[in-house]
Amino acid sequence: MRPPATTNFLGRPIIAAATAGAGNGAGPSGSDGVAAGDSARAAEIAASLQRLRTRIASACTAAGRGPTEVTLVAVTKTYPATDVAHLAA
Repeated sequence: MRPPATTNFLGRPIIAAATAGAGNGAGPSGSDGVAAGDSARAAEIAASLQRLRTRIASACTAAGRGPTEVTLVAVTKTYPATDVAHLAA
């Protein structure tokens, strides 16, 4: 697995990671496909977030930085706001 791409935004490092969304066949595009309160979807998102945080921590270790120096920002065009709400929960 190749390391995630990094860039800077407002002087802070950003790690770009591919996630489920349009164009990669990893999830629905443009529709939520599940009810807002679906606990299975919340569990899927929580597991995905944990995997991403693990990748960020590994990349930070490799770069000699602390994971607290990286800000994780959720951005989506193809998933409903309820998915982002699950991330914040």
